[in-house]
Amino acid sequence: MEPWRRTLLSFLLISGTYVWANSGEMIDTTVNHVTNNCCDPEKYRQLQDRLDILETSVRNIVSAIASQKKGPFAPINAILERDPALNAVLSPQNNAGARISKESTVLLGEAKQSELEGNATIQLKRALKCSLAHLLDVNVSETTTSPSGKMKAVLNENNSLEIEWIPPSVDCLKISSGIWVRVSESGNQQPNTSTTEAYITVPHKCLKKRPNTSYSFILHGSSSGVNGEKRCHFQLKNDLIPCQVYNVKVVPNYQSLKGGPLSTDIFVPPTRDNSTSTESLIGVTSHPDSLGFTWRDNSGCASQLTALSLKIFPDGDKDADAKLPIQIPRSCFELVANETNSFSVHLSSNHSCLVKWEPLDACRRYKLEIQSVYWDARTKANFWRGASTMWETFTTEQSYRTLVTSATCNKDQFYCDGNCYENSWICDGTADCASGIDELHCDTEQCYDGFQCGPQCVPNEKVCNGEYDCLDGSDEMNSSCEQMIEYSSVCYQIRNGSGHLSSQITSPNDVNSTPIHLNRETHWSKSLFLISVQSNHQIWLSFNKFHTPEYHTLKVYDGLYSNSPLILSHSGATRPPSIRSSSNHLYLEIPSFYHQSYGVEVFYTSMASTKKPFIPGCGGYVYGDGVISFPNFLLLTAEITECVWFVEAGQSNRATALKKSSLLSNGTKLTSNAAASQMDLHSVMIVSDGWNSSGEVLYDSRIASSLQAIRTVTYSISHKTTIRFLRPQNQTNNKDHDNWNLSLNVSTMHIPEYAVVNMTAGSSGTIKSPYFPVLPYEGNSDFRWNIHADSNSTIRLLFAFFDTQEGSDYIYVYDGPTMNSSLILEKTGTVSAPFTVHSSTNEVLVRFVSDDDFTLHSGFLALYSPV
Repeated sequence: MEPWRRTLLSFLLISGTYVWANSGEMIDTTVNHVTNNCCDPEKYRQLQDRLDILETSVRNIVSAIASQKKGPFAPINAILERDPALNAVLSPQNNAGARISKESTVLLGEAKQSELEGNATIQLKRALKCSLAHLLDVNVSETTTSPSGKMKAVLNENNSLEIEWIPPSVDCLKISSGIWVRVSESGNQQPNTSTTEAYITVPHKCLKKRPNTSYSFILHGSSSGVNGEKRCHFQLKNDLIPCQVYNVKVVPNYQSLKGGPLSTDIFVPPTRDNSTSTESLIGVTSHPDSLGFTWRDNSGCASQLTALSLKIFPDGDKDADAKLPIQIPRSCFELVANETNSFSVHLSSNHSCLVKWEPLDACRRYKLEIQSVYWDARTKANFWRGASTMWETFTTEQSYRTLVTSATCNKDQFYCDGNCYENSWICDGTADCASGIDELHCDTEQCYDGFQCGPQCVPNEKVCNGEYDCLDGSDEMNSSCEQMIEYSSVCYQIRNGSGHLSSQITSPNDVNSTPIHLNRETHWSKSLFLISVQSNHQIWLSFNKFHTPEYHTLKVYDGLYSNSPLILSHSGATRPPSIRSSSNHLYLEIPSFYHQSYGVEVFYTSMASTKKPFIPGCGGYVYGDGVISFPNFLLLTAEITECVWFVEAGQSNRATALKKSSLLSNGTKLTSNAAASQMDLHSVMIVSDGWNSSGEVLYDSRIASSLQAIRTVTYSISHKTTIRFLRPQNQTNNKDHDNWNLSLNVSTMHIPEYAVVNMTAGSSGTIKSPYFPVLPYEGNSDFRWNIHADSNSTIRLLFAFFDTQEGSDYIYVYDGPTMNSSLILEKTGTVSAPFTVHSSTNEVLVRFVSDDDFTLHSGFLALYSPV
């Protein structure tokens, strides 16, 4: 038999068998879902009618084929006639469909009946073809490559399920009656069709047309709030359970013949309120040989957490790929005590958890990505992954050889037997140490082939060997040892916006201070710091103390690592200048020593980024006391128009005094007034309170009054000040400008609590400078008085005596309780008294400030009274 004939015969036989074998099953399921009552007479009649139609259609197909006595259908007819069951369809007593042949004479009525039967035959052929599309070849549409069509399911936020269905072809779309859909727990492939997992019938008219011949519909949850009586409303029997996987199965309905089933799995995420974070809260502790995680699983599915996927990215290395993902099983997790759904994992070189682990590099920043893996309790298989979470970490290191002594003696002393002795006792002929070490290597006459350290001479092979042979330690503390020393090193990453790094032991209550070196017994050490502040900010460094041996160098790198650009390398006893990063990261290597005479103290702060390049000396950061040099290149370089300095007095109960100073090229110091006039001649200086543009202007040389013109000291109001040097608008060539060294000396003043004076009606009193009139007032002081009168009164101040250092020490009176009030008096120098000041309110603030110069001036005396 030819292949096409076998195909046609198979199609016919399968069609007939499939109709009777499967249509009843599907229809039974549909009726059961719609009515849940198999004995409804009306529904039973409808079912019987549909079966009669199907039977008639099949008979028409068989009759049509049987009428072809000749040609290619002749062999099929022979088969039909030999088959008793199919022959019964062709028997005359079966009048459900007319038997048609070429020799027959058909009347008009019979022709119309034949046409109807032919249309039914075509429809049934299409239905059979589409229902068997997954078994036979069909011409599928461009939107789907599957003979059964396509579908996808999406769970919406309101717990409703949106399903999209694409039929396999246009022909199948024409005879679609809709679809059946079933939602069941994944793994439960044999649901009880008499329960809530039965199929839901969705008629074709309730499918929403979408582009590309696709259709969609929604199954609503019980809590969706949608009216269940609305036409084309379809509702899930039960709400989907969070953290479960469900199977969504769609069966096309082709005139009650079911097509090939389509299915997909969906994961129902946990229900969260707005206060619950969707990301895990992670704490990471990383060392080169260990890595620890602590995280809280906020998914609501912690009971189904089966593993943790970990990826490690070496940050800053563009050529390095992420290390292979590490799959950490739940057996390696530990529950965090007194926490809910909190876990910890510790990986190390000798870990018991069977996880392939590669040590990290020391003193390096990494990015870690973790992702929780969950499983389905029914199938015992991994089904979904949680949202990934990124975390940055910095590996710390405490290793390398150290040189120690059990005591901290002064630099001119040596230690032995629990005591510190003067260096003059070394090689004095008397063994002061029980071991006699102070009388070893004392032959200095032949030291040309050894290393001389004071009265001792040690062999060259004992130099830089990691052990002290010279009691002053110089055999291990000299420039030749720099490349041979293995430092005791500690790494830190600092994220605070401002802070303090110190080589000295600091108070544990100083939360803004990070000690560089805690073990004062270690001679050789250095600390590595990565300072990281918020993005779009830069880091300013200020050095308040600096003293290292010439061969122990502080290094600052402009970036994340030691291979970033080196912007400062400094050693010795002079303070480095203030420097600024170009990004929000700085990497520092800071040496530290046990000798108290050595030490490094660094303050840093972050400021909003500026696109202007950093020029050393043109702007900076000063914390506490310091010196700001006038940038002479403002007069020489046209490209530089402004230099900005940020000054911080430290704690909020301190203020800053900025004092002008000038030196001639020969080192001669000018008088204060001469220094002030020279600085105002060579630049425009603007001093503002605070670090933002809205701060009160304390001094502006462009608009200085006659009193301000003699001012040599400017006092801040708060503990922060901004100083801007601008190029003079009318600049003149001054051949002598290189002969001047102009600067601002920065000093801090402690601000005591305000002295509060409350006056009553008819009362009066006095305020005065400290020690008046017995002794001169002290320098570097800031005193403030708040004077209050009744609400219906104003205040009169009668200054009976006034004698201060002109241009440096001032008295200010404000017409209100704060320095934001109107200034009604500013006095300095020796002023004829008495004179009075009247307020317009019932409160005044009196401020008396003095710089750090020694003075013999007596100060002031003022009488206050209500008016």
